[in-house]
Amino acid sequence: MGQSILPFILSANLIAFVLGIPLVLLLFNLDEESIGGPELEKLGAWGTFLTVVVAAPLLETLLGQSWPIRLLQHWFPRERFWLPLVVSTLVFSAMHMNYSVWYAVLILPIGVVLSYTYLLYQERKGASYWVTTGVHAVRNLIALGAGWIVEG
Repeated sequence: MGQSILPFILSANLIAFVLGIPLVLLLFNLDEESIGGPELEKLGAWGTFLTVVVAAPLLETLLGQSWPIRLLQHWFPRERFWLPLVVSTLVFSAMHMNYSVWYAVLILPIGVVLSYTYLLYQERKGASYWVTTGVHAVRNLIALGAGWIVEG
């Protein structure tokens, strides 16, 4: 199983970015200020990296996928997939509402992918928390790197 995790992580991120393209390009013609996002300039490069690529995926996977999915599966044992997938995605999105409603909407595709990853690896008896955290960390790393390239 260990050999299949890296291709899965990369594929999951590709799917999340592809799912997000219609939201970004077709549905919302908003400027960056309207969308918002974390203000990381004060943290410096290493602080930003540690926050975005390490701390956020660890904490957000716990709060956005692990706890909601496990709680819902406990409370509704017959609803092991769709209800946890939808609720977890919405929880993850809502966790980003402090930036803006638009940011929370734009984060929905990665929320779906992260929730699906958690559920898939849970079903496979895999390390669902760690694989989901890995997908999230790589996604944030790609976004951070792209942001640094664009900003110069």
